[in-house]
Formats: sequence, structure tokens, C-alpha cells
Amino acid sequence: MSCRIIKATNLPNCDRVTLSDPFAVVSLKAQRCETAGRQNDLNPVWNETFSFPLEVRDRGGEPVCEQELQAAVYDKDLDGKPESLGSGTVPLKGLLAGEPQIKIIELQDAGRLYLELEAG
Repeated sequence: MSCRIIKATNLPNCDRVTLSDPFAVVSLKAQRCETAGRQNDLNPVWNETFSFPLEVRDRGGEPVCEQELQAAVYDKDLDGKPESLGSGTVPLKGLLAGEPQIKIIELQDAGRLYLELEAG
């Protein structure tokens, strides 16, 4: 499966003096991928693509993926541990090869994360 992290919008600001420096993380099982950080930006655009292996099972003659992609956005702080700006999950059931799907994750804290997913 390919996962393109397109952008995030309306992220909360966690910094006192400047704006948050967000980066996004997506994970599936033990694989974790991270975008580059964007400095002072509450509406970052990444357009970074990552690949993940999918586990597909046969359910009555149809291939079905029952996994969920985990996604989160963090504020990169130079002086310590990254701070969460929000997270969410995307069920991968219904992904089809050759048919990219845009998924919008309403982040639990605030903002939205936009992904493009395609089974391959």
C-alpha cells in the first residue's frame, strides 16, 4: 500500500513565542514512517509518500484488509520530546489496487490530516 501524507490543516499551536513545527507520523503494525518537519506552520504541506505491506484475507471470495493505519501529528521541539498535536486512525478495509482514495482524519485534539491511500 502506498500512503501519501498530503497536508494538515488548522493544527493547534503548542509553542509560546512562535508557531508549532509539525511533522506527521503514520504507522502500520511495526512499521513507522515520519515526514520532515515544517517550521512555524499550522497548515503544513508535505506530499511525502511511504509504502507499507498489507495483510489481506479472503472473506467469501473477496480480499479484505482488516488493518488500521495509525496517524499522528507532532510539534518538533528542539529542547525536548515532541508534543502531540493530534492523532487518529484510518480503517484500510475497502482499499483497491489502482484506485487511490483520499482520507481525511479528524485529529482528536484539533485539525485535520489529509492522506492518499492506494492498495498495491
